[in-house]
Formats: sequence, C-alpha cells, structure tokens
Amino acid sequence: MSSPDQNSVFSALKAAKRLPTPPGTALRVLELCRNDETDTARLAEAVMSDPVLSARILKFANSAASGVQREVTSVRQAVLLLGSRSVKLAALGFSLAPTELRQPGAMFDLNGYWAFSCGSAVIARSLAGGHFKVDREEAFTAGLLAGIGKLALSRGMTHQYFNAVLGVQSLPELLAAERMSFGIDHAELGAQVLADWGLPEVLVNAVRYQHEPSAGGDGPRELVNAVNAAVLLAPVLVSGGATAADREAARKLVESGLGFTPEQWSEHALEMRREYEELATVFNVQVEDSGVHDLYAEAQDVATRVGMVAQLERTLAVQDAQAAHKRAATDALTGIPNRAKLNERLAELAAEPWEESGGLAVLLVDVDHFKKFNDTYGHQVGDLVLTRVARAISNLVGDRDLAARYGGEEFAVLSPQTDRKGACILAARLCRCIQSVKVPHDGGVLSVTVSVGVASTQDAAKGATPESLLSDADAQLYLAKKNGRNTWSYLGRVASQLVPKVAA
Repeated sequence: MSSPDQNSVFSALKAAKRLPTPPGTALRVLELCRNDETDTARLAEAVMSDPVLSARILKFANSAASGVQREVTSVRQAVLLLGSRSVKLAALGFSLAPTELRQPGAMFDLNGYWAFSCGSAVIARSLAGGHFKVDREEAFTAGLLAGIGKLALSRGMTHQYFNAVLGVQSLPELLAAERMSFGIDHAELGAQVLADWGLPEVLVNAVRYQHEPSAGGDGPRELVNAVNAAVLLAPVLVSGGATAADREAARKLVESGLGFTPEQWSEHALEMRREYEELATVFNVQVEDSGVHDLYAEAQDVATRVGMVAQLERTLAVQDAQAAHKRAATDALTGIPNRAKLNERLAELAAEPWEESGGLAVLLVDVDHFKKFNDTYGHQVGDLVLTRVARAISNLVGDRDLAARYGGEEFAVLSPQTDRKGACILAARLCRCIQSVKVPHDGGVLSVTVSVGVASTQDAAKGATPESLLSDADAQLYLAKKNGRNTWSYLGRVASQLVPKVAA
C-alpha cells in the first residue's frame, strides 16, 4: 500500500504527462489481449500498423529468447506462434524502448537500463516453472518491467534524479537515495505506473515488492520471489563491471536460494547469457562482456590441484585481509581514504625523487560554515554534506592523485607531477565543482562551498618535505577562509589577487 506522499509524486508526474506511457499501438494490443474473443488476425493487424514494433516482434520471434523453434517470416506467423500473452509483453517492452539507446551527454544511461531489463526478464523466465511455480511469460513481463520506476524518475525529474543517485554504488544506497530525495523508491513508483496501465495486480505487486519479498503480505509470493532473484542476478549477467557486492550477492543466491552446484550454475548461466544476448539485439542494446558463468571458475581451476574447499578458504582469507586493510585505510563515513592512508602516501612520496618528476602539489580543502549544517539541520545532514563533498573531490582529482579525509570537515589532496599552475587550476576547479553540489533537505536543497589552501614544491623553501608542504597548505587555507571563504589561496594571495588565466 502506498502512502499519500508516494501517491503525490506519481500524481504530479502523471499530471505533467512525464510518466512512461505505451504508444497507441501498444495500448490497442493490450486492449485486444484483454478480450478473449480477439483472434490472431486482428492482433496481427494491430501490430502491423506500427512498422518499428512489427520489425522488433519479428526479430524477437526468431531469437532464442522467444522459445519458438522454427523460422518466422511474417508478423501474422509470429503472433500465431508467440501467442497473445507474449505479443502483449512484446508490445509493452518494445514500444517503450527507443530505437537509439546511446545518447551522448544524456544524464540517464538508457542502454544500461534496457540491458538490465532484458537480463531480468530472461532470468525471471528461466527460473519460472522450476525454482518458482509461476507462469514463464508473466515472469518475463515482470522482469522486463521491474525497473520501470527508474525510467519514470529519470524522465520526470531528470536533473533531480541524476543528482540524487550520483555516486551510488549499491542497491540499498540507491533505494535510500530515492526515498530521501523523492519520498518514494523506483519499485513503488513502478508499481503505480503498471497499475495505472491496468496490468494485473500480481504483476503490479511483483514490481512493488521486488526488493522486499517478505513485505508482500499474504498474497502470492512466487512471482515476487522470481523477480527478486532476477534483479539480484541481472547485474552479473549483463555487465562485466559488476561490483564485488553484486557478485557476492549472486553467489549467495545461487548457492543458498537456488541450490545450484557450481557446475549446474555454469551451464545454466551460459544458456541465460545466450538468450539475453539475443533479446538485447531486439532492443538494440549494446552488450557488454560478462563473467556471470565464471562465478566459480577460479575455485574450480584450483580444485583440480588442491581441492575446492582449501582454495576457497585461502581465497576468503586473502579477501578478508584485503578487506581489513581497505577498512583500515578508508574513512568509514565518506568511503574515501583516511588520515592513515594519507600518512602512508606522504611517507612514500618522501622517498621518491618528486623534485625531478614534475613537482608535488598539496591542497587542503575545508567545508565552509560546516558547524552551521550540524547545528541548524542536524548531524545527519552534516554527514551527508561530508559524503557529497568527498565524492565530488574524488571524482575530480586525477588517477595518480590521492584525495583523503584529513579530519573533521577537512580533506587533503596529494598531486604528484603537478606544477604551481596545475595546482592553482585544480584548486579553482575544486571550488567550482563543490559549488554545484546540492544536498537534499526537507523538500529543497542546500548549497555547499569550500576554501582551499595550496602549496607547491616549485615555490617551497629548499629542503621542503611532503609534511612541510602540508603545513604550508594549512597556512594558505587559513588565509582563504580569512578572506571570505569560497576561494583558494597560494603564496599568501587569494584567487582574486592572482593572474585570472591561472584560475581559469
């Protein structure tokens, strides 16, 4: 059941006509499929009225994803062999997806969205009838439309949604960011969209409870469970860039939830991947390499020599050690390197001939009026400010640079092979970048600025060390804050006093 706030988001998007809506041909197909007396000839005529939809259904009918075992040469033949239910889902999915998914400069990754949707659809149908006692075509439809709420938010609130989910690394983070920014997550909004289309309640609830199957009440849960499994496995099926958390969640589900052995999973995953790649061509999705069938490849390779159990134990021990080292070097709040990691890098730089390799720049960044955020809006907002600023700094600095939390509301940047001009340009970019950071609060947004102190080996005293540069940068930071904040300082002068071209 949705709350009044959740309904208001849906109502506002619908009133503004910014919700995903199937075009006329798809709506006509849906209407015909609801009538038990509709024959295949009328259904085929409706499909053929849209050339793009006709081409996609023909392509789908001739792919492994359709399950049709013969060549299909006409739309009428495709409708007959696929059946009205498959034609209905095809009309929905194919008509919603644009023909060109790669849109340079777009804030929302349409190709990634439809890749995930195709993967979810293939997985849900593959698991239906075996692991979950549900209709395979219903499972396919629910998987295909599971993420429709993301499409709704990206279309209706493009900039707000982009800013809300920027830098999100996991599903729990995504859901939390959506709820915090909009009062609703994509699963609930997607369910409202499908209900508005008049789709069956069982499909609506499968989308609504896809991330929380236990919250589905006393209703049928098999389809919900199938979609839940599909959206957990889809990242590793469709993307070679699936995170470690994605792969670990997939392994846990494969072993404990679905009961596959590694060998069974490898065979099943390869078949699903083949079906996904064929379905992706129907949607014009650009397919990425994926290692879904390699979830156990390393363990199986070593098992031939020393035994799978022993290797897994060693692997886990190494992973635990790496994770412990990463935790020790990572700031718990912001997720970027901490003061200990900064000190470690300073020691490494002290032993390097950085004077001969282009110099070294050190920048200290301090959030302006940070105490005001905590005192006025609460520590939760203060924490969010630090997290957003840390993310912005990390995204801006170069690959060879280190951005770390220095302490409190201060951050440090170590930039090897950077001269004085490059250091000043970096400081100016940091100020501008963080000015664009928006922190959601109580239906609005809060703005953030920073002050930056800059030190460079080019103008440091003879015998300067990385530690002394840090001290010099601290003195420059004090000067920047003394001169009004939201600026940067170098060699005792703030940005407005330096050559304009350096700050450009």
